[in-house]
Amino acid sequence: MVSEIRASIFFRFFILALGLAIAASFAGCASDEEKVADFMSRGDEYAEAEQLDEAIIEYRNVLQIDPNSVDAHRKLAAAYLKNEQLKEGYWELSETVRLDPSDVESRLSYATIALAAGDAETALEQADEIVKLAPDDGAGHLLRAGALGSSNRKEEVEAELLRAVELKPEDSGYRLALAGYYAELEEFEKAEDQLNEAIAQDVSPTVYNHLANLMMAQERYDQVESALLTALDLAGEPTEEGEQHPDLLGAYANLGLFYFRLERNEEGAAILEKGISKVSEGQKALSDTLVRQYRVLGEEEKADALLERATAFGGTDASAWLAVSNVRGRNGDLAGALEAAEEAVVVDPGSTLARLRKAELLIDLGIRNAADAQLAEAHEIIASVLAEDPSNSEAAFVRAKSEIAAGDPE
Repeated sequence: MVSEIRASIFFRFFILALGLAIAASFAGCASDEEKVADFMSRGDEYAEAEQLDEAIIEYRNVLQIDPNSVDAHRKLAAAYLKNEQLKEGYWELSETVRLDPSDVESRLSYATIALAAGDAETALEQADEIVKLAPDDGAGHLLRAGALGSSNRKEEVEAELLRAVELKPEDSGYRLALAGYYAELEEFEKAEDQLNEAIAQDVSPTVYNHLANLMMAQERYDQVESALLTALDLAGEPTEEGEQHPDLLGAYANLGLFYFRLERNEEGAAILEKGISKVSEGQKALSDTLVRQYRVLGEEEKADALLERATAFGGTDASAWLAVSNVRGRNGDLAGALEAAEEAVVVDPGSTLARLRKAELLIDLGIRNAADAQLAEAHEIIASVLAEDPSNSEAAFVRAKSEIAAGDPE
């Protein structure tokens, strides 16, 4: 009897303990669900506000609790890619596709990055699956065409491109891809037909630039000029949002370089100069293009003067001031070269090249003027750079110059 009572009491305690454990388990799950929902909500808010670093942290918090959350992997991939963290984004896309094989959009992104990275095998595997999942999606066929081309299966590319165009005839980008394929085979008439179809659908600078390139390959220079002028006119119009057209910089560069190629140098310089005065972004790129042309023509004074002007473009790029420093140094103006290097450091205090250029000039001037203070400042700069990166080869070279100056050739 006593043993039965004890057994009964034990059983009741067992049931009670088990019930408490189960309740705790359910309570824990509910708590985790609440945490996941909270992390996801905050991540979405951060992502919408373009606070990508914060969004990434929140989505990773979700995965700490639920490693198989497809939604978290998908959103984390998008945040990484938007934050230009391609390696991390690529990995998250691979996890998204693994957990949700039906996600066509993630497969497209995953395969596109793989193709850009030269992994044609992975890109083709994904493209094959996309075409199976969404046979009427032109993007899948376009991607498969690219993967086939990179896999040396070029004889299969045309069919995929034609299918893509058939599925999305209104998308000029698909026709541009097909035109590019024909141009590579030197089937210029077919390529031009596709470009003209694209123009009928989308009167854009991009299409006219492609048309100009195609005609350039056939030395149809009058038509090239006409196409480039049209592209420039179109790019000169503001976007629907009232902003400067993103193709304006390229339109000026293409037309200017075309004139230089035909040795119409004054026209080429005038177009590039006009572009420098018109574009709101990318002035330095056009300036650098014109500098290179002046160098080719042996017009060094014009090139040097243009470099000086480029320092007024502003921004956080120290390269314009460094170029001026190099020119002044080459012309024997070490003091002016140092001033330009110091300006480069002001523009971008973190630029290793700017700091080392300043150190190098301080050494040269310190030796010439027997100025210990300049040599000491140079040593401090070099030590600072090497503390940040002990293997920096440029810093090692400048340090060697400073040691020679200090009488230590060994």
